[in-house]
Amino acid sequence: MRTRLTLLLLFIICSLQIRSQAVIDTLRYQINQCTTDSCSNRIKNLILEELLYSDDKEAKLLAEELFQNVQETDSANYLSAQCNYANLCMTKGNSNKAFTILSSLKLTGLKTNNKLYQAKSNFSLSKFYMENNDLKTAIDLAFIALKLFEQLKDTKNIANCYGQIASINYKLKNYEKAIEFYKKTLDLAGKIGYHHAVAQAYNGLGNLYSKKDMSDIALEYYKRSLAIQKEQKHDLQAASILINIGSIFSDKKQYKQAEIYMKEALDLNLKYSLRKNIAACYINLGNIFYNTSNYKDAEINYSQALKYLESQDLIIKENLYYNLGEVNYELGNLEKALKYNDSCMTVKDSLYSRESIRSLNDMQTKYETEKTKLELEKKELEANNKQVVIYAAFSGCVLLLGLAFFIFRGLRGEKKNSQALEEKNKIINEQKHLVEEKNKDIGDSIRYAQRIQQAILPPEAMWKSALKHSFVLYAPKDILSGDFYWLEETHDHIFIAAADCTGHGVPGALVSIVNYNILNKAVLEKNIYVPGEILDAANQSLTQSLHQSYNESQIKDGMDVALLSIDKKTGATHFAGANNPIYILSEGRITEIKANKFPVGAFIEDSIQKFTTHELKVKKGDRIYLFSDGFADQFGGPKGKKYKYKQLQEKLISSSHLNLPDQKNFMLNDFMVWKGNLEQVDDVLLIGFEV
Repeated sequence: MRTRLTLLLLFIICSLQIRSQAVIDTLRYQINQCTTDSCSNRIKNLILEELLYSDDKEAKLLAEELFQNVQETDSANYLSAQCNYANLCMTKGNSNKAFTILSSLKLTGLKTNNKLYQAKSNFSLSKFYMENNDLKTAIDLAFIALKLFEQLKDTKNIANCYGQIASINYKLKNYEKAIEFYKKTLDLAGKIGYHHAVAQAYNGLGNLYSKKDMSDIALEYYKRSLAIQKEQKHDLQAASILINIGSIFSDKKQYKQAEIYMKEALDLNLKYSLRKNIAACYINLGNIFYNTSNYKDAEINYSQALKYLESQDLIIKENLYYNLGEVNYELGNLEKALKYNDSCMTVKDSLYSRESIRSLNDMQTKYETEKTKLELEKKELEANNKQVVIYAAFSGCVLLLGLAFFIFRGLRGEKKNSQALEEKNKIINEQKHLVEEKNKDIGDSIRYAQRIQQAILPPEAMWKSALKHSFVLYAPKDILSGDFYWLEETHDHIFIAAADCTGHGVPGALVSIVNYNILNKAVLEKNIYVPGEILDAANQSLTQSLHQSYNESQIKDGMDVALLSIDKKTGATHFAGANNPIYILSEGRITEIKANKFPVGAFIEDSIQKFTTHELKVKKGDRIYLFSDGFADQFGGPKGKKYKYKQLQEKLISSSHLNLPDQKNFMLNDFMVWKGNLEQVDDVLLIGFEV
């Protein structure tokens, strides 16, 4: 029989001080006494810190309001608003946005030598890296934050850092170190009456001793944490601890006690409509009833859990269908048992289906892309509309001043002037409407062009089928891109290319589509398999497509490209490049294979030059990287200088111990930190794969 899935909610909550509902009401009253925006923002930040533990929906709305409205000139409140919003983003699963916000704050702190900015951003970044399982970076940042808070003599945040360091050691399975820092938290937080840190430390110790199979000690710490949460009326945290306590009693086979705690947790989660937690409670109650042979109630609770699970909760659904099959078998409902077993197998197939995983990733990527794109379009439209309104207001003022002048001079013809004013307003409104229509047409055209450009790029399923161990880091400067990645597979060969066309945005995208088709034509129609010869053919085709002449090019649009071919049977790998080299990483060292120093197209010589084909000496486990110049040319860092290729090589070597998807995330995060608040200067493309 399969081990029954018990759902634990071992929560680690944000490091903010707990106050009662009465304090929240007092803070809301105090806003009315404020005479400045700074005063109002300070109190709203304090209210937000309370709502995070009692009403996450209202907390989300207030966090977004403060994030949008608090200006950087209001330094302390701006810092709190940004950090609170970033922490909320992390809890909601938008960790990339949180990382961008916090990296920007850290950069500001370093530039201005503001220790508070540095301390708070490092502390929150520590939580980001812990969530992403980069525990070494997380603990380094936590200790940096601790030293800064000690210099600032910020006792409350020193206690928070102790708790964070303990939590990271818990994940590292350094249990004795974790206990040491949780006890430091208790000692310091207890002296200053910092109830939240005390509750957090008790809960952390409960998790630790639960892991060490010392359930009685774990239970005592959980109960202490629960008492504080109930006293502060923080139901969201209390519900999580109740589930943990119920799970311990269930493991001890004290099912009556387990049922009491699980039902109390269920009531709280139903009150706040927390669907996943509700499902967890019903599943755990179902397990309790199953273990006491109360199969009817077990079936009722499992069925209830099913109603609250989301479509993406496939692992939980698989176990839940299995449990429903078992319990219906025990009840003699053989037809229902068979139905649930079939559902279990269907979910299992879906869970491990490559197409299902690809579909989920595509849906998420599409959602994030569309969301970002719509936000950019909205900002552009608002800016254009604002300009139209300014022009309209200015014209109106001129007309009104003219009208006042004529009245003052006693001139007749008021009716005529009024008609003229109406006509002017009519023209202004027509112009405003015309601008709005043009903006909509342009936006629709760009969206359609983006869909066309995305459609030509290799789909993820094709990429993973041809190159199982690989990644593509693709970050256009604008909505449309002049960079593109290309993959084609024939019976005997795999072809990969990273290309950078002249320009970016709309012009670059148009040239990229032409070049993409030219590469396909060379391989699929002309049956050319040697990389240098493929680029020679592309050179000739691009000249014809853009009507370029050797002596006088009308359109100097070309392509820098790195192109590889891999023989499927022998593994022989060949390379040819136009301005763009490749890197081979082997045994911790990078070798650069240089490209020809001229592009595909954009001729400046009297004749077409031939591209050189290189045979690569690679072995299994080596990594090959193709890239455009966008990464190396990005300005940023402490002095606002270029990233450069030397640093690119160093970062690829230092992250080579990671698997390729994790290395992609590492390089993307490093790029974002380097860029900081500066504008992205070009499209960015980096491809990596393992031989």
